[in-house]
Amino acid sequence: AGCLCRWLPAAIVFAFMIQAITGLFLWAFYSPSAQTAWESVWFIQYQVPFGWLVRGIHHYSAQALVAMLGLYVLGMVLHGAYRRPREFVYWTALTMLLFALGSCLTGDLLMWSLSGYFATITRVSFLQLLPGIGLPLYKLVVGGPDPSFGTMTLTRFTVLHIAVCGGGGLGLMCLWKWFDFRSRPLSAEKGCCHKCALAFAGTKKRPFWGWEALGAAVACAIFFVVVLLLVFQHSLTK
Repeated sequence: AGCLCRWLPAAIVFAFMIQAITGLFLWAFYSPSAQTAWESVWFIQYQVPFGWLVRGIHHYSAQALVAMLGLYVLGMVLHGAYRRPREFVYWTALTMLLFALGSCLTGDLLMWSLSGYFATITRVSFLQLLPGIGLPLYKLVVGGPDPSFGTMTLTRFTVLHIAVCGGGGLGLMCLWKWFDFRSRPLSAEKGCCHKCALAFAGTKKRPFWGWEALGAAVACAIFFVVVLLLVFQHSLTK
C-alpha cells in the first residue's frame, strides 16, 4: 500500500500531461460543428500521420486516469488518510476524480457518433429532473430548448471538455500537490498511522533524483505501456 501511495501520484500527473499534449494535437484538427465534427475526427483517424495513435492514447489515458484517481481515493479511505492533516488532499483528489469523469463524458459527444450522441442525450436529460434549475441548466448545456443536439451543443461541450474539465483539472492538480506537500511534515510530526501519509512523510529530507525518480519513472512507464497495449489491441480487433 505504501508503494501504491508513493508512485501512483506520479503516474496521475503523467497521465494528465499526456492528456494535455494529445488533446492539443487533436484540438488543432477538430472542428466543433454538426456538419464537420465527424469528418474532422475521421480525418484525424485515417489521414493525419499517426493520428489514430494520438487519438487512441488520448482516449485510453483518460479512462486510465479515472481508474488511477479512483484507486488513489479508495486507498486514502481505506487507510484513513482523509482525516487531518490530509483532509484537503483527499477532497481535492476526489474533486479531480469528478472532473476526470466529466472529461470522459463530455468527450463522448465530440466524436459525433451515434453511440456518443444518444448516450449524451440520456445523460443530459437527467438535468431536467432537477427542481427549479433543471430546465435552465439543460438549455445552457444543450444550447437551447430543442432536445436534438446541434452545433451549439458541440460548441458548449468543447468548452466544457477543454476549458472547464481540462483547465479545472489542472488547477485542482496544482492544489492537490501543494496540499500533499504541506501535509507531509505535519503527518510526520503528529505520528499519523496513515500509510498514504507516511509513504511520503520522510521524503522531504531525501533528494528526489535517485530511487524516488526511478520509482516515478517506472510507474509512468507502466502506465504508458498499458495505454499503448489498449490502443494496439483495439486497432487489431477492429
